[in-house]
Amino acid sequence: MDSTSLKFIEFALLVCLLYNLRRELWWRQAILLLANMFFLGTIGGGWKGYLPLAVFVVTGYAAVRLMQRQLWRPLFFPVVVAFIFVFTWLKRYTFLPRSIFLPFPYLTLGLSYIFFRVMHMIVDAKEETLPDAVGFVPYLNYTLNFTSIVSGPIQLYPTFASAQLDQKQRSLSLAICAKGLERVIIGFFKLRVLSAIFSAVQHGAILQLTASQSPREKLIGAVLVVASYPIYLYFNFSGFIDMMIGLASLCHLDLPENFNRPFSAASFIEFWSRWHMTLSNWLKAYVYTPLVKELMSKFPSPKVEPFLGVLGFFVTFFLVGAWHGQTSEFLFFGLLVGGGVALNKLFQITLAKALPRKQYRALDQSAIYIAFCRGLTFTYFGFALIWFWSRWVQIRQWAGTLTFAQEVLLWMLIWLGSTITLALWEGVREIALRIKWDENSILLLPPVRVAWAIYLVLVTAIALSTANVSTPVLYQIF
Repeated sequence: MDSTSLKFIEFALLVCLLYNLRRELWWRQAILLLANMFFLGTIGGGWKGYLPLAVFVVTGYAAVRLMQRQLWRPLFFPVVVAFIFVFTWLKRYTFLPRSIFLPFPYLTLGLSYIFFRVMHMIVDAKEETLPDAVGFVPYLNYTLNFTSIVSGPIQLYPTFASAQLDQKQRSLSLAICAKGLERVIIGFFKLRVLSAIFSAVQHGAILQLTASQSPREKLIGAVLVVASYPIYLYFNFSGFIDMMIGLASLCHLDLPENFNRPFSAASFIEFWSRWHMTLSNWLKAYVYTPLVKELMSKFPSPKVEPFLGVLGFFVTFFLVGAWHGQTSEFLFFGLLVGGGVALNKLFQITLAKALPRKQYRALDQSAIYIAFCRGLTFTYFGFALIWFWSRWVQIRQWAGTLTFAQEVLLWMLIWLGSTITLALWEGVREIALRIKWDENSILLLPPVRVAWAIYLVLVTAIALSTANVSTPVLYQIF
């Protein structure tokens, strides 16, 4: 079942209806389990293709239960190493010999997000921060949940358990329904309309980008290729997340937010606190913090401490990038992401030392400085994403169509254009939110939101009927 289709939304709404028919815990957990199993059954092949996933999930549960028993906690390190190896083996990472891989096709969709959930449970079970003993049915509903298995967001088990295993779970209210459906409508519009538009713009520019074009045409085409992809990716991924958060709220799943206006970020570090936030937060909690603590215990010098943070940032965000794929392009993408965050942190440290505190604070709050930093962040992200969506052969081919001077001009134009465009967008947004009615922003009033949702439904219906374009969730391949 395509999780971006109207059929999926109908399926999800039916599940929500059945889920809310009764308030007993056993009923709601049973409905969720049946829905999760049914959804999995629609996205795989024969039974053989499900075996590796089933073994991976069951093995994860066994590891969690072992770590919840004090007697087995000395095995924590080998258990974690073994679980990571099984994950990389099932994902067929290219640094492993091909001869050890399973010789038949099997389901890997959602494997990465299952890995993050189970790994968090193993660590927290060892640290005794999980709520009580984890039951097998709640574990399955948590790891295989149909609203988040494909592309996240990465919800932590305590949050899931507090909402799903509460004997006095709240009833579904009209306000929750309205907000949930509004979120679904906005997400569907972003995913199927806006995402499709920017995808078409980029693909059209790629097809036309040849050495036979005039220098002006090549430059315009290259700008469209690079600058349209981050916007396409944002609408594609955040639109899907909006849909899932809206649908999940109807079943009291309380999925965490994954995006917070990332292109408003004034630094690459801030960007990753706004983009795919659950992944960034997971790696900060389970990689960055333990790594930096360990390094600080080995090198307890106040002078060295800031640079240990830089190293921690690099390792953490290298993993953010490299996690997305199994090829060398994704490793390089990881180097660019990790290197960008590390250099950003190093720049902040250097600037803070070079300037008096008042001057540094004044510069950091300067509207012009923020605007140029915001544009630079967008530009660097667009540059790094080249290795996310293309291959080395294509990169060399496209780079060969431009001279060195044109490449320099390309990135200057993207920087300047994104600086001006994002500054204007922030200004217009701020002015619009200031327009008030009875001391409330007019944009947030219920009648306005209802009218906006109806408008988006009409626009989406017209767009889908006139241009039947399928827009898959890009992140579901990870």
